[in-house]
Amino acid sequence: MSAVSVGIIGGQPRLDLCYEEDVVADVDMNIVCTGTGDFVEVQGTGEQGVFHRRELDQLVDLGAAGCAVLARAQAAALAASAPAAAASAPPASAARPAPPASAARPAPRASAR
Repeated sequence: MSAVSVGIIGGQPRLDLCYEEDVVADVDMNIVCTGTGDFVEVQGTGEQGVFHRRELDQLVDLGAAGCAVLARAQAAALAASAPAAAASAPPASAARPAPPASAARPAPRASAR
């Protein structure tokens, strides 16, 4: 999951607005996507007035592209840490000790039907 801020400032679409840009944006929008690119949230406001459908489409496309970049970076970071995490994990046999012999359950009986 990733989220970005997009907006229009002086007629120009922008990705990842900082606070100073956000407070002067004509349009301010938040886009949240899953790692596969599906939308979780799209929320936008015409801070200084209305905006057109083509501007909405531009901002949604820009935000989705920004989320895709973040998703690839997250996947790469997780892949890079996977060998280190696997090396520090206890062996599977140590993760769950075998139950004592007295805890063994008897085999189920066959039905007489």
